[in-house]
This record gives sequence, structure tokens and C-alpha cells, in this order.
Amino acid sequence: RNLFGNLQVRFPKKGWHLGWNCEGVSLDESCIGVVGMGGIAKALIKKVRALSSSCRIFYHEPRKHANTSFAAEMNMEYVDSVEELAQKKLDIFLPLCPLNASTDGLVSSEILAMLPTTCGLINVSRGKVVDQDAIVKALKQKKLKYAILDTTFPEPLPENHELL
Repeated sequence: RNLFGNLQVRFPKKGWHLGWNCEGVSLDESCIGVVGMGGIAKALIKKVRALSSSCRIFYHEPRKHANTSFAAEMNMEYVDSVEELAQKKLDIFLPLCPLNASTDGLVSSEILAMLPTTCGLINVSRGKVVDQDAIVKALKQKKLKYAILDTTFPEPLPENHELL
């Protein structure tokens, strides 16, 4: 199934297949926005930095001063809010935060509207961190380049869900 652009997903009875055409965008030329700075975020950022020292990484973390030495070591730039992060010229938006009262629905239609239309969303947080209906709408309107969701709510999604 071709989902709104360059991401193709097929769910045959014996498993799934993901095809990707990234149009030759180099990680060196990319700009990544990260929400959260826990263990998963730090591990991912270390991998990004191993592949590219010039990729720009912006991050937002409610505990601004908790990770300043790691952020400096990884050459990351702090922003004061998720809204400010979404307004950067991002290629990839990565919510990597836990699900709690302040992050439930964090990636809303308002946040998605602030992202550049060339930006993709990769959610490896809990499914409820993102508003899945807003993602479907943004993809259909071509206001989001792609969405990759590691988790959904509910899991599994109903067979007729638009994200499948």
C-alpha cells in the first residue's frame, strides 16, 4: 500500500514489508528535532552522531539543565518548547518521551501544522503521545512527508484503520 508519498507498506498474511524511497537526502544535510532526553533518546543521538557530525539536532526536554553536558558533547541545541522545536526547519521530528499526563496527545494537529511540509515523523514513544487522527489528516493534506509509528493506540490497530 502506498501511503501518502514515499512510504510503502504491505501487510501480507505472512508478515509485513516496508519499502522506502528517501530521495537521496543525506543525514549530513538533515535537521532533527527530538522531544525528550531519556536513555532511548541518548542512545539514538549517539548513533546519529556516529554517522554524521554535521547533522543539526535540536531538542526539548522539560528538565533543561539535566542533560547539558550530554547535549554539549553531542553538539545539540536546546529549545524552550515543543512549539519552538516544531517551527525549526526540521527533516525529522522524533518524540522520544514517556507517556504521562503532560505528553498524552503531545504531537497534536497544532504541532503537526507547525512542522515543515518536508518533515517526517518517527514516533518510538507510546502510541498516545501522538494524535493518530491528526497524523492521518496531515498526511492526506501533504502537510507531513511521512509518519513511522513504532507503537499505536490501540495495539493492534483495527483492520480498517486509515494508518494501515
